[in-house]
Amino acid sequence: MDLDRRTLLTGLAALPLIGLVGCQDRHNPEPESTMDATATNLLFIMVDDLNLAIGCYGHLLARTPNLDRLAARGTRFTRAFCPYPLCGPSRAAVLTGVRPEYLGMANNEVCWRERRPHIATLPELARASGFASVRFGKVLHHGLSSGQSYDPAAEGADQPHTFTDPPSWEQEWGGASRVHECQACGPTQVIDGRPFGGTALHTVRAIDGRVLPDAEVADRAVAWLADPARKARRFVCSVGFHKPHVPLIAPERWWAQYDQVPDATIDFSMGPTAGQPADLPPGVLKVARLHRGATPEQRRHLYRGYLACVSWMDEQLGRVLDALDGSGLSASTLVAFVGDHGYHTGEQAQWDKMMLLDPSLRVPLLFAGPGVARGATANALVESTDVAPTLAGRLGLAPVHRCAGRDLGPWLADPAGLPDAPAFAWLHAAGREGWTVRTATHRYGVMRRDEQPARAYLFDLRCDPHESRNAIADHDQSGVIADLDAQLRARYADDAPVAPV
Repeated sequence: MDLDRRTLLTGLAALPLIGLVGCQDRHNPEPESTMDATATNLLFIMVDDLNLAIGCYGHLLARTPNLDRLAARGTRFTRAFCPYPLCGPSRAAVLTGVRPEYLGMANNEVCWRERRPHIATLPELARASGFASVRFGKVLHHGLSSGQSYDPAAEGADQPHTFTDPPSWEQEWGGASRVHECQACGPTQVIDGRPFGGTALHTVRAIDGRVLPDAEVADRAVAWLADPARKARRFVCSVGFHKPHVPLIAPERWWAQYDQVPDATIDFSMGPTAGQPADLPPGVLKVARLHRGATPEQRRHLYRGYLACVSWMDEQLGRVLDALDGSGLSASTLVAFVGDHGYHTGEQAQWDKMMLLDPSLRVPLLFAGPGVARGATANALVESTDVAPTLAGRLGLAPVHRCAGRDLGPWLADPAGLPDAPAFAWLHAAGREGWTVRTATHRYGVMRRDEQPARAYLFDLRCDPHESRNAIADHDQSGVIADLDAQLRARYADDAPVAPV
């Protein structure tokens, strides 16, 4: 489907026009003294389906010593949001700085390069400037372009999508995660979905973690970083870890760690998960069935499995960070860590993504390295479309297209002055189409399902941080609704921020 401006606005136009004012400009004024790009190299790390179940983000149970030490070495963004709650569109936005609706990308099967051939990824820009650009694991996720060749053994020939992107990387490996995961042996539970399915609530307590794809991703990244040849040429090394994406497969020793946590503590950590908010527009929640049918005992098992997968991923991250330190290049290498989107682990009685709510849209984002404040916290709202322009600026690369995101580089040395900017997201899938804007105090959204009229929803995050009550009918919220409705219309009525240069 050609997702043009008319298509995007159909659902918004179905609502009464509350008021139209200019959307807040994402290109906020920079501090007077900006910093020069001082990074020689980039280690870029992206993780699949990772929410904020991370020690340095305040999670009391998650054991993530390597993410914690990365945060201690750099700056952690506490309120970062993705523009689309699915792998392919979100990853393309991260690496191009362009919003998915402009890329025409609403699923993992579309090849955005055919629709927007003038758009270049950050690794592609680096490669054109003489950098060595390599990929290990899942970084991009999109359809095959016309005539594009790829390695079916590495990428999964039976799938309508791939992780390869020849313009971005001169060397790339990884993608057939299902092939590797099927080799995992150990106690198994299938709670919902088909075994090893892409959305299955399926768990395996793996006897041997060496068969899992993230182990090989780390092996290859470690070997590449340890090669003395790395000192001869600037590089962008992109690493993609698959876990904690379902199925929840992690080595037995990590499951055992979380088995020791009492059930009552697990329940407390999951937070309020008993039910779904009343009077939400149809389609806001992906699954009407509470917890996809999982019993309380099964939900605790799933939560332990999610945490085990996070810790397993963190262990592999530590190996890569150690390799960077051992190479002698860490002082000149910028490290960026970002999640592609979030994941519901019981919030709103959901176990999935693809919802325009905080658990699906909020992502971890960390930077560390030259010119980045150590042990700092940035609490301003940012979008993952800010990543590409930020990294391009730090590496001294000039984008060939305008980015929707803003360059956060001027604030990396002192994030205290970084201003908020509203975070927007879009969804178009399986008869559901919606738009949302998130501010520091509210989330406002519009959702349409099938041929039903579009309806709005509102959460006042000051008194409802878990998005448990739709406040759209509250009379005292009318001014907020009018303002956020206007911002939403302005954002999706104008493609100008990402028009070609």
